[in-house]
Amino acid sequence: MDDESIFEELSRIFTYPETDSEPGKMVNPKIFKGVAHPPQLPSGIVTLQNEYVRLFINALPEVPCSPYASIYLEGRCMGEKTNEIKKLYEKHGLITDEIPDHIAVELEFLNYLIHLESKGVPVESDLKLFVEHMLSWTPDFFKKVEECDKTGFYKAAAIVANKALCNCKER
Repeated sequence: MDDESIFEELSRIFTYPETDSEPGKMVNPKIFKGVAHPPQLPSGIVTLQNEYVRLFINALPEVPCSPYASIYLEGRCMGEKTNEIKKLYEKHGLITDEIPDHIAVELEFLNYLIHLESKGVPVESDLKLFVEHMLSWTPDFFKKVEECDKTGFYKAAAIVANKALCNCKER
């Protein structure tokens, strides 16, 4: 998979799986090429939904893998980093109803910047800055996902995402 499509796919994976999706259709299996132990997709969407909620939304005593950059960078959600990221999106004419520093939103924006760059739009400095931003917090996030995921699906996605981000930095 090329950079553009891999980050689009990863953004979908780190978004809550919708009820009308079938696990086998919501993910391109090529994304897990090169993963030592590719995940076996659960037969029903409910398993993925439950694991998504447990990992990223609501678990006691705390959410094991908060998907927000500001948690890792500032120790709280909706911090100054959130506002900085939101301003970068707005600079490129983008507005989101989602929390701007959620992993899925950031992966989608990275995909967008790579797409613009492929079309010859001069975004190299913003792309470099954004990849550096993502690499400042995602290794900790992905490590937690690898340690806490019970299905193997999100663990494999974290491995792929971490590798893709590191490769993106080296471009």
